[in-house]
Parts: sequence; C-alpha cells; structure tokens
Amino acid sequence: AAELARRLESLQRDFPRRAAVTVALAGAYVAAEQPLKAIAVGETLVGEERGAYHPELLYVLGRAYRHRDDRRAAGYLQRAAVAQPRASVYYELARLAADQQNRRGAQRALQQALRLEPDHAPSQALQAALRVD
Repeated sequence: AAELARRLESLQRDFPRRAAVTVALAGAYVAAEQPLKAIAVGETLVGEERGAYHPELLYVLGRAYRHRDDRRAAGYLQRAAVAQPRASVYYELARLAADQQNRRGAQRALQQALRLEPDHAPSQALQAALRVD
C-alpha cells in the first residue's frame, strides 16, 4: 500500500486536476491506515464542485473519518449512498452504527446493503455478529 501511495502521489503532482488520481490516493491512504492523509487529500477535492458529489470520494472520506469524527463519517457515507447506492457504503454505515451501539440503525443499513447485494459477505458477517450479541 505504501508503494501504491508513493506512485499515486507522483501522479497527483503531475495531474493535480484529475479527480480519479486524488480519489485513488485518498483510498490508498485509507487502506494503509493513514486516515489523516486521506482526509487532507480528499478534502481538497471536496472543496471543488466536481468533488462534492463524487461517490467514491464521499465513500473514502466516510471511511477515513470513521474513527475520528462519527458525525462527519456518517455525513459522507450518507451522501455516498444517495449519490451511488452500494452494499459497501451501507456496510460502512452499519459498522458505524454498530460502533455507536445503535443496533437498529446497523440492522437498517445492513438490510439496505443486502437488498443491493444479497451475497455481500462483510454485511452477512456483521448481521450474524449482531444477532449473536
């Protein structure tokens, strides 16, 4: 992940106006467990109109904020769900709700995830874990 981040940083310097490069770099930082770098990179694009509605960027920022600011994480993930409903987005919303001990919210988000993608393994596993607790 670190090598990928270095290559994407180079691409971003060469092509600063390419949203796809910025989104990929923010995603690489999240994968490398460097949420502050992901936020710094991603927020620069959100400030521009083209980034404010970019579904993948909203999703990545929601994941980056997940352990730092629950409200911001939820806001970004909810915007991502509206812009482009995906099981992975609802799964992250469910994880966030579960972390906040909001079982009802987690179950609702998991229902949405599994409605979109019935075989989404992470959602199935979280749903099973919530039933056990």
